[in-house]
Amino acid sequence: MSEKKLTPAESEVGVRVAIDSYGHATVSAFRKKNLGLTGELAFRLIESWGMSTGTYEGETSSGTSKARLLTPREVVVRAFSIAEEAYRVAEEHGHLQSLPDLNELSVQYDIQLAERLLDRLKRVAAEIANRETQAELEKQDTR
Repeated sequence: MSEKKLTPAESEVGVRVAIDSYGHATVSAFRKKNLGLTGELAFRLIESWGMSTGTYEGETSSGTSKARLLTPREVVVRAFSIAEEAYRVAEEHGHLQSLPDLNELSVQYDIQLAERLLDRLKRVAAEIANRETQAELEKQDTR
């Protein structure tokens, strides 16, 4: 039996199998490559009008316009050209916003969590010290 050759798209998918503590297997599929923002927009454009995009191809003998469908390559090149221009203009006009790095956010969250835990530990320690002081005072009163 011969193995089926994977298409380029299929070879870009990874598979992970994990076994939990109960012995149940979980299979996860994930992409090895991802489109950037320009690529995502280009693919949306292709999905929207890729099957029906035509271009002028002169006139018929009766004088009416003649059109032809764009080739797949022409559709893709046009979609990426539009997407690249859209993002260039969006950046020029300040419509693209930078997002913080998730690792930085995670570190900031961890620091805030540690600070809250430290504050709580300080309150608990102060409460314990207060109880011990009250217990000592009560012992002295009973003597």
